[in-house]
Amino acid sequence: MVDNKVLIFKRDNQLLTALMQDRTLLEVHVNDEKNTSLIGNIYVGRVQNIVKNIEAAFVEISKGLVCYLPLNDLKNPVFTNRLGVNSSFPDRPLCIGDELIVQVTRDALKTKQPAVTTNFSIPGEFVVLNHGGNGLGVSSKITSELREKLKSFVLTKYVRLAEDLGYGVVLRTNTSVLIEEEFYKITSELENVTQIYDQIISVATHRPAFTKLYSKPNSYGLDQFYQGSYEEIVTDQKDIYDELIILHQEKKIDVPIRLYQDEQLSLINLYSLESRLKEALETRIWLKSGGYLVIEPTEALTVIDVNSGKFDAKSNTFEETILKINLEAAIEAEHQIRLRNLSGIIIVDFINMKADKDIQKLLSVFKNETAKDPIQTNVVGMTSLGLVEVTRKKKNKTLKELLERI
Repeated sequence: MVDNKVLIFKRDNQLLTALMQDRTLLEVHVNDEKNTSLIGNIYVGRVQNIVKNIEAAFVEISKGLVCYLPLNDLKNPVFTNRLGVNSSFPDRPLCIGDELIVQVTRDALKTKQPAVTTNFSIPGEFVVLNHGGNGLGVSSKITSELREKLKSFVLTKYVRLAEDLGYGVVLRTNTSVLIEEEFYKITSELENVTQIYDQIISVATHRPAFTKLYSKPNSYGLDQFYQGSYEEIVTDQKDIYDELIILHQEKKIDVPIRLYQDEQLSLINLYSLESRLKEALETRIWLKSGGYLVIEPTEALTVIDVNSGKFDAKSNTFEETILKINLEAAIEAEHQIRLRNLSGIIIVDFINMKADKDIQKLLSVFKNETAKDPIQTNVVGMTSLGLVEVTRKKKNKTLKELLERI
């Protein structure tokens, strides 16, 4: 039986939340004052500049903090102070000085500014309310039979979704863990996020630029994990344990919570977390077969090179040897992509194979592994040079950027 758990612990001045599968570290999220993410926060922003040749606007959300807004993302904007209406160009979709509601979708990454959208959303554990949407959607990861049950229940209890409300709702993958007797949790949460949305809309018009209208409550990174992906939360921090117990009593957390207390063996040492974090930042990752990966992030993309290394193929043909290394490398490459939170364009240079059936098997295994990633990841295919192209949606900073000291 697979043992999945979330560990919350302190390392130096940082609070880390880690998802473990047996003894394997799958994901790590870092929470501290310096690295506090702005993603999800909603502000009254002021348009500082519009650059037509890159089809973008730059919106200031707090004094000195300017964010990137793609003009093709300017859908259903809610203006709180519309200068354009009184200007010589009333038909312009956006003018310098306009104030409108925006939500941060990406933190600052290296030389890139934070990004914002006018299509803001209010997330819950089971639902996401999307401004500008319409109707009811359901996560594609939920089976069709359950999807129909969920839609029928929600639309019966919340008939307003059949109307054009200015927002739409999506049922998250987390709803798949609910039994029918617990479906009421969905509509209860839907009422809550609707109230938050209505308050944001009504309050925003009376607030000056740079007002923060909404920020996600501190969940210590638990909101980053699909609820069905772990069976227990373990922490060695008494204050955090007490807060999580309250959330458990309020039925916002459904898994057991355990306070780890052992003066002889710390939680970090029990799970060898320090060495696992160091390994997650190393350039070379060894495979059990004796092969290894070389992971090299650059400004434009990340390259993962597969090497045969010390592999001993006494009982295998050359082709079998290469396929075995590549298959192991595919599984480990996806693990490292998720653990390190690599994003954008990723190129994987597997060891060259001649047989088409071996290539197809490798791509099939790699696609199956990337499908497990909660962040949208797409294996584009193999180029004529034998390089496998992968794209992964940008979300938060890389693990290397977040871990200041090792």
